[in-house]
Amino acid sequence: MILMRKCQISILISLICFLGIIFQNYRLAIMYKNASGKNKALLGITELMQLNVKFLIACALLVGFVFGILNMKIESYQF
Repeated sequence: MILMRKCQISILISLICFLGIIFQNYRLAIMYKNASGKNKALLGITELMQLNVKFLIACALLVGFVFGILNMKIESYQF
């Protein structure tokens, strides 16, 4: 039962992170599309200022990865 929960939590966290990355990249594409010439050149600096969101997504993805590894180790001990 606990094994199934860890597996489901890992999949859920991975799915949420995947959707978060898609949203961030979509937002960046819209910002680039709406920017004028000089703003397009400076958009990289703007994205660096907002990099903390991607770090939070990466931390959540790491937690999901740890749950997945724990799930694999528990399964290997059960057989």
